[in-house]
Parts: sequence; structure tokens; C-alpha cells
Amino acid sequence: MRVSAVLAALILVSGAACSSETTASVTLSVAGAASPSAVNVSVFDERRAATLDYRLATPQLPGTFTARLPSRASQFRIAVTAEGGLLGATSVRAVAGGQVVAPPIVLRPAGSDAEHADPDGDGVATPIDDCPDVANHAQEDADGDGTGDACATGGPDGGPSGDGGPPPSACPGSFLFCDGFEEGAIDPTRWPIALRSTNGGTTAVDSTRSFRGGASLKVTASPSSGGGFMSVALTETAAVPVFPLYVRLYLYVPTSLAARGPTFLVVSDTNLQPINVYSRQGLLGVNVNLAPADTIDSTTSLGFGRWSCVELGFEPSGGNTAMRLYASDGNPVLEYTLTGAPRLGSVAIGYQETLPASFPGGEIWIDEIVVDRARIGCAR
Repeated sequence: MRVSAVLAALILVSGAACSSETTASVTLSVAGAASPSAVNVSVFDERRAATLDYRLATPQLPGTFTARLPSRASQFRIAVTAEGGLLGATSVRAVAGGQVVAPPIVLRPAGSDAEHADPDGDGVATPIDDCPDVANHAQEDADGDGTGDACATGGPDGGPSGDGGPPPSACPGSFLFCDGFEEGAIDPTRWPIALRSTNGGTTAVDSTRSFRGGASLKVTASPSSGGGFMSVALTETAAVPVFPLYVRLYLYVPTSLAARGPTFLVVSDTNLQPINVYSRQGLLGVNVNLAPADTIDSTTSLGFGRWSCVELGFEPSGGNTAMRLYASDGNPVLEYTLTGAPRLGSVAIGYQETLPASFPGGEIWIDEIVVDRARIGCAR
């Protein structure tokens, strides 16, 4: 999800939305305070953040920005915060492939009136907060019932439904490769390159969190005070030299890593040239080192503090290779054409990132990773 601004009373950021996109036009003003130099914009659907804390320059208010929304008819909530404790919110019913005008947002100090109340201090005003008395900045609501996971009975960790315990693992199944990490330890026959670590980190089976079954893979990135590149990964090679190729996994990123951009899945060719799948501040994207090389952000947010389904597929397409990235059983969130038919040689999962000068460390969880010759989807 990208948020940009269009011409209105003033220009916030130039650039108009395409007519086929699903968008909402929002007029933004400020009352009782000086105009902020920038604001943070978050957009939420019924289950999670579609974009979180997108920073938008606001040289002068009032002005109008355009929020690009997931392409479906649904209710969306838009929250805006700024320095000095300013916040505001609105909600709008989107039209798939169309443009709508949202009710305007007026920024005021938090707590100044009922429309700007924020008793839990999470930056989401009470009128649109799905859990107004418990901080849940990402507004996670796994079952979409209108009550956020942070204050729902059963909590956010209940597998696919979000309520109750996780179902049994689907592994080994009839797939080329499937690991739900149910054996209590990393299986060296499934992961022949059991651990590669640069600048610290560990992988271990963890029974405290899982999407299915009773365990998942916990990947720990060590704290760092010197910055640099960090990588910790398991690598599988036996099932990969097939084409078409699909890789599906479930990923859990805690809110403590909301500002980070870890790569969690790497598919490499036999010359060790990688395709890196990452979550950059929640937005799903791909860094391609095969021809033509590029880095592409999708418009889809995985959210934080919940399990997300991610699938990467490669199919022949007119002498080249169509690469598609999925975050659900629906349409791909990103499509890209690779030159020719690269021979893919390995799949790696873990945590990889170029770290800042000071990094306190972090953890992600991966479960139910599957490799197969056809689309796997999120239900299997």
C-alpha cells in the first residue's frame, strides 16, 4: 500500500492515482496547533493494517491526499498522527476499482474531544479503534469480528481462525517437501544445510507458538551494535530443481519488528543468485538478483502479531518465467517476468537484513513450509 497526495487546495506530494485503482481522497487539516511538517498515515481493513505509519510530507495544511486501497469493496479506516500528540481518523466504504471521497480528517491533540480520544495511546482514535482500551497499533483482528485480538477472548495466536487452538499440521502430506517442525528438532534430512549464520543468530523448534500443530521454527537475530549484514537461515536443496516451482509458508512477525525489513524467504538459482522475499515495515516485497534485477514492493501489508500466508511461484511464460507472489488464496499481490528459464537450486528460510548501527535483536516464526510443482494456497 502506498499513500500519495494529489492536487487539492494545496499540494502535499504530487502524483495522481490511476483511474482503475481503488482509492480514497482525504482532506486533511489541523486545528488548535501549528501545521506539522509531516504526518503518519495508517489504513486498516476489517482484519489488520493495509499500510502502517506511511510518512507523508505536509508542508502546509489544509490539503488533500489519496490513499490507495486494496482492490475490493470494503470498509476501511484511516488514522493520521503527527508530532505534538496530534491525531485524527475517518472511515470510508471503498468501491473496487473506483475512487471515493472520505469524510475529512481534522488533526487535534489526543484527548481534546470524543472524536480524538485515544485512552490506550496507540495512535488510533477511539471512533475507529477495534480495541479502544488496550493498545494495538496494528489493529489485528484475525477473525474480522470487529474486536481486536489484543482484547478478544482467546487472543491472536489461534491458528487460521484466530480463536482457539491451532489445527494439526498438514505435513508431510503429498507435497514434494513439507515441514511443520513437529519432530521437536530441526530435521537434517530435510535441511541439509542446517544453519548458516552471519553476525549471529539461531534457529530452533519452538513449541510456544505455531500456526498448525504444536511447534514452529523460531529464528532469532542477535543484537548488534556495529550494524552490517546479518543472516541466519536453514537451506533445503533436494526438492527444488523442478519447474514449475511453488514455495508456501506461514510467517509471524511481532510488533517489535514493525520498523524493520527482514528477508524471510530466499529462492536461489544454481549459480547462487537469490530472489529475496521480505517484509519491509509490514509491506511485502521482492528483491530479484536474476535478470532483470530489480526490487519491487507490493501494496500488501502482512501486519504484525499474527500469522500470515506467503507463497512464491514460478511458471513458464512464453520462453520466460512468470514469478508471482501471493499473500492469500486469491490473486497475486505482485507479478514479475524473469528472463528465460532460470534453474532454481535452493530454498532458504530465516532472517536476513542489513542492520542499523544499533539493533536490539529480534525474533520471527515460520511454520508449515511447503515446496511443490503447483499452486499450494493457504488452506492446505
